[in-house]
Amino acid sequence: VASLRSGAGLLASGPIDISLSPWAALRVLLVAVALGAFLSACQLWLSLRAGSLREAQQGFTALYMAVALPTMLIPFVWEWVEPWAVYVPVVNAVAVFRGLLVGNASACDLAWTAASLSVLCLPVLWLATRALASPVRRI
Repeated sequence: VASLRSGAGLLASGPIDISLSPWAALRVLLVAVALGAFLSACQLWLSLRAGSLREAQQGFTALYMAVALPTMLIPFVWEWVEPWAVYVPVVNAVAVFRGLLVGNASACDLAWTAASLSVLCLPVLWLATRALASPVRRI
C-alpha cells in the first residue's frame, strides 16, 4: 500500500486514495505466507539437489524467472488469464493479490489459493527430504 501510494502520484495527474482494510490486509498476509512457504520449499529442494553453489544459483535463477515472467505479464493479459488464473500456482496468488487490492476477490478464490499453495509444499518438501537422504554428488 505504501508503494502504491508513493508511486501513484508519479503516474496520475491527481491524488489517488488507496486504502486497505485490516481484514483485507490479513487475507493478503495469509496468501503471502502460503506463497512464501511454497517458494521456500522449492528453494530448499533446489539447494539440496545442487552439487555446488553455482548449480544452486542457476536453479534459483530459473525459479525466479518462472515466477517473475508470468507475474509481469498478468496486467497485460488479464482478460485472457482471469478465468483459469486461480488454478495455476503462483499465478493464483498474484490474481488474489490483485483482487484484494481492487476489492473483488472472492472467498472461494482466496481459500483455494491458500490451500493449493500450502498443499503443494508437501510434495516439494518430500522431494527435499529425499534429496537430503541421497548421497551428495560433487563435481
